[in-house]
Amino acid sequence: MNPRSLGRQLYSSSVITSAFTPTLAAGSLDLTTAPSQRIVNLGDARGFLLEVIGTAANNQTLDVDVYGTLRVAGNYDDLPTDYEVFHWGTINATLGSNTCSGSLLTAAGTSYRYADTITWTASSFCTAWETAYGLGTTASYSPADNTIGYLIVPNFPAQGIILNITLGTATGGNAVFSFQA
Repeated sequence: MNPRSLGRQLYSSSVITSAFTPTLAAGSLDLTTAPSQRIVNLGDARGFLLEVIGTAANNQTLDVDVYGTLRVAGNYDDLPTDYEVFHWGTINATLGSNTCSGSLLTAAGTSYRYADTITWTASSFCTAWETAYGLGTTASYSPADNTIGYLIVPNFPAQGIILNITLGTATGGNAVFSFQA
């Protein structure tokens, strides 16, 4: 069977309940510092749709830095931290009133709300790669009307994704992925 997602959604198990202050220079990322920094493997998926969720009341904010990981060339004895990491861009999200439901409700609980306002800022790396390789444009859907907003990345040039969540006024943050064949 093809391991592509076929509409399957994943819920990150790393729930963030405190702000993270990076100790490295801007644009760098340490894979061992914060619990939000877990690699989500894309498998055979070409892209993904990302929905930001968080805990707090309506109109509370959080930021999500999206990083890509490329496996360092070598053999299979390399450590799981042997990755090249690049910054794809930043999501600024504002929570709406729509709470999690269905199968996500079981994992996240009713205290989580979907972000209805999503602002995407692409990094220079993202812009350069999308232009040079014709990857399509990463874009956000931001209804700002209490329905679910999301980020769509049509073709992601990496094997894995790392999210670094920085809480603004929200009290917790996470994300839901839907992989795209």
